[in-house]
Amino acid sequence: MMRKSPSQEGFTLIELTIVITIISVLAAIAIPNFIKFVAKAKQSEVRTMLPLIADRVLDNKLKTGKILAAPVNPPSPGQAWKADVPGWKELGFEPRGVSLYSYEVVPKDDSFIVRATGNIDDDEQPDEWELDGKTLAIKNTQEDL
Repeated sequence: MMRKSPSQEGFTLIELTIVITIISVLAAIAIPNFIKFVAKAKQSEVRTMLPLIADRVLDNKLKTGKILAAPVNPPSPGQAWKADVPGWKELGFEPRGVSLYSYEVVPKDDSFIVRATGNIDDDEQPDEWELDGKTLAIKNTQEDL
């Protein structure tokens, strides 16, 4: 066995391997949790937007006496909101910037449903949400996490 002389300082290959292994195990545990945390944070957009849209629909119903349909906007998630789309223009709803979800308002009987569809973690399964116009309850109809 070789002895270290006083002038030889540093870490051995075994010590470095152990440290790298510990860091790798910690990263393997932390990264998936971080990705899920980021995806949940992205869902905050839809939890904020659905009640705002419902408020505009109800306000428009009080003014006009009818529930206005609004087609999917933006055309696909990750795009900027289109301001001149019929339905949305009348509602006066025009968020700024890129939206992670596409939204639509669908009249249903004497009420409405606001739907949101997005893909927050870039897989093939979409994240889908609905707000019921009667109860104003928000539910996640298809989880994307």
